[in-house]
Amino acid sequence: MAIARLLHINNASSPTPWALFNAVRQARGNIPGAKLVNADAATFTKLRNDYGADMLIARATPQIAQAPKPNPRAAAEQWFGALRAYMESLAHVVDYFEVPVNEQYAGASEIGAFAEASAWFVRLAADLGVKCIVGNFSTGTPEPAAALLWLPAMEAALQFDGAFGLHEYGLPRDMALSWHIGRWVRTYAAMAQAWSDVWRVPLILTEFGIDGGNEGRPRATAGWRAYGLSGAEYAAWLNDAVKQEADYDAGQQVIRAVCLFNSGDW
Repeated sequence: MAIARLLHINNASSPTPWALFNAVRQARGNIPGAKLVNADAATFTKLRNDYGADMLIARATPQIAQAPKPNPRAAAEQWFGALRAYMESLAHVVDYFEVPVNEQYAGASEIGAFAEASAWFVRLAADLGVKCIVGNFSTGTPEPAAALLWLPAMEAALQFDGAFGLHEYGLPRDMALSWHIGRWVRTYAAMAQAWSDVWRVPLILTEFGIDGGNEGRPRATAGWRAYGLSGAEYAAWLNDAVKQEADYDAGQQVIRAVCLFNSGDW
């Protein structure tokens, strides 16, 4: 199964991502898809109808404030209430909607409550006809032992045709199975100890690319350009990284897409 490469767009109102969409469409006739933050239904519909996008993912910001602990169900209901109108507008327009928590609650003391809240949110979203991506944990997380506590969210994702989201970032020299690129293998294997059906939950790497934060660089010097790479060199790195992911995935076929972070304005 080929891994789709989606553009990650933080600001769909900027002309920059549309220049990228146009270039990709001109080169191949359509775009594989995109993940857009706070975009409206008209924008997603345009990408589907005019650009031939195969997969569309929505994320809403700012993140919802209520923490999963001590009441996961109440937290999920608060998240859902805050986003219900937006989600209704995207029902049957996008393929997936990210649970509105990003890069949080991966520690062993929090992930269990986050799993329960995410499962509740997935069920509520399903009533609207919306499929969810759960997790969206930061690169290098969660720890395998903590991942065992994440199973309620994975079970809900499978039941309601959702997916699991992880962020994976590497370094220009980092192409081996590690705690970043390819980490998902360890995460799934840990969960499979308790639930073998976890391999049936699709995986989308909802952020993917080079991030010098893995070796302590500040954000201003963490991107691929800061390493002195040309566009062609970064493209070659991405080709190698996605091939490496596909090699890891050869036996399970769980990865559906990677979202190249970030295309266009921040």
